[in-house]
Amino acid sequence: MPNNEFGDFQTPDDLASRVVRLAARMSHLPETIIEPTCGRGSIVRAALEEQPQARVIGIELQSQHVQELRNSGISDERMQVFEADYFQFDWEALIDEVAKPLWIVGNPPWVTNSFLMGAGSTNLPAKSPQADLRGIEAQTGKSNFDISESMIRDWFQWAAGCNGTLAVICKQSVARKVLLWWWKRDAAAPAARIHLIDAKEHFGANVSACVLVCSFAIRGHEKVCDVYPNTDAELSESSFGYVDGFVVADVPAYKEGRPFLGTSQPRWRSGIKHDAAFALELERVAGRLRTKAGDEVDVDTTNLFPLRKGSDLRKSNSDRFLIVPNTDLSKSHDELVLSIGARTLVHLQRNREVFSRRKSSIYRKGGDFSIFGVGPYTFLPWKVAIGALYKSLDFVLIGPREDKPVVFDDTVYFLSFETESEAKAALSKLESESVQRFLRSMIFWDDMRPVKTDILNRVDLSKVV
Repeated sequence: MPNNEFGDFQTPDDLASRVVRLAARMSHLPETIIEPTCGRGSIVRAALEEQPQARVIGIELQSQHVQELRNSGISDERMQVFEADYFQFDWEALIDEVAKPLWIVGNPPWVTNSFLMGAGSTNLPAKSPQADLRGIEAQTGKSNFDISESMIRDWFQWAAGCNGTLAVICKQSVARKVLLWWWKRDAAAPAARIHLIDAKEHFGANVSACVLVCSFAIRGHEKVCDVYPNTDAELSESSFGYVDGFVVADVPAYKEGRPFLGTSQPRWRSGIKHDAAFALELERVAGRLRTKAGDEVDVDTTNLFPLRKGSDLRKSNSDRFLIVPNTDLSKSHDELVLSIGARTLVHLQRNREVFSRRKSSIYRKGGDFSIFGVGPYTFLPWKVAIGALYKSLDFVLIGPREDKPVVFDDTVYFLSFETESEAKAALSKLESESVQRFLRSMIFWDDMRPVKTDILNRVDLSKVV
């Protein structure tokens, strides 16, 4: 297990050697190898053994790791180890000073900025705006990022400045994010590979991980990264890349489906975000409505709608319901209160503390009972829906229940229609093999939310015969 404040999963010796060998496959022999977060030094030791001509420099924040490496019996004068804070170290001076060619190798921390801030840690990068995030995305969590992503961006810039090579252990999602960031900003793409590793075996971690290897000595390539099944593989099993302004999971399949590229009409929407399940979500048990805590409630039907979550999209007999306090977001807070049925208002006021505990800033302007993700599309009778968290393209037709439109939580994305025939026509196109293949070409199934609205909205169903 890692030290949680620093997120350091120490690299096993065998994997450390494999990382150094992978760098050698794509580079000239290095004069200098830098490990910017060297921990106990397994990659430093592997670099000394595998590259006897190179000077090897390790930087580490934690004193006990530095002392362990210095006292490990290594008497090689090529090794230098600095005890320093990564975010305070003068990297520019070091990179300028060392002999080239340069390799940067490592296994940076597997932890997010929000986790560290929540733990009160100061081991954080300087704040900077995250690229391509709109205001609402930042407010709803997309601005949270892995510390390793910030570090690897640095390494890319250092390597690019001297035609260097890097080999880094990281989550697959982090590797893709960094490559996308670079592909967007720089016309000359480095040669790039990903070799998959078993994080459970090496680190006891249930994440999709890899060794990302990039050579800036080999430039001008297409913005494509080949994916290899393991660190020994000579043949890639797939490739992803940057095409039409998107990062796509399968470049050939994407190009085949490109005639469908456009803008979805209607737009795919996310279900309702409220963070107040103990007040707003109800279940009918033996004919009585009860809260998640099991308390029986008596509310008006005006603001009560059948609810489907991502986990029960196909349960046509679901007895979940959601109180939607505001069916018209143009209303002021005072108008909202006046429009809520008397019994429902009593229930909401009794649960005011549930609403006051919500931390997200998106609720601040809307008053006590505000929710997010409601519009005219919410209340259309027919929908085609899909769960965002599941590893399949399983679209479901949803019609009215008890003469009311079904609403969804924010783990569901959906299209809305006035008529059943329109919804069925859209579902038929979405289930066609050609559209399924095109969508799969853009989806990375190891993401926490593999299905995303920005991917779904790229398909223009009017172009599908």
